[in-house]
Amino acid sequence: MNPIELRDHALWATKVLRPERAGSLRRDDARNLLRRTMIAYVAKYGLRFHAWSAQPSRIHVVVAIPTDIALTPVLGGLFGYFTRRFNARYGKAGPVFRTKFLRRVMIGPLAITDAIRRVHALPRNEGLKAAPGEEPWSSHDCYEHGGR
Repeated sequence: MNPIELRDHALWATKVLRPERAGSLRRDDARNLLRRTMIAYVAKYGLRFHAWSAQPSRIHVVVAIPTDIALTPVLGGLFGYFTRRFNARYGKAGPVFRTKFLRRVMIGPLAITDAIRRVHALPRNEGLKAAPGEEPWSSHDCYEHGGR
């Protein structure tokens, strides 16, 4: 995990699945597909995902904002790329997510650290798991152990 610096900006983005697709992320292979898509975008755009959590009906990410790219089209492209791969894999058509995503900009290490803690606590708060880190499809374990 990259250390958070005082000059860092980050975005907490939440993308909600369409009602007819809710529950799609319960599949392990769909969550693996999401993780591989995020890794591809890290390599392509140099993004830094500080935290993420894939829940049955939504995805939360805390991502560093590079100064030389516009993040909204990049995140839109990320979710669009996931949608194309998801539809190809499962023989579906149409959008997986609702059109817009919720976003909140954070500046400085305290705001970013708080957002990371809150994203990792979301599965517990929604009754999915008893404690942070028990949800296998979030970045909590990587964050705690300094991994990727």
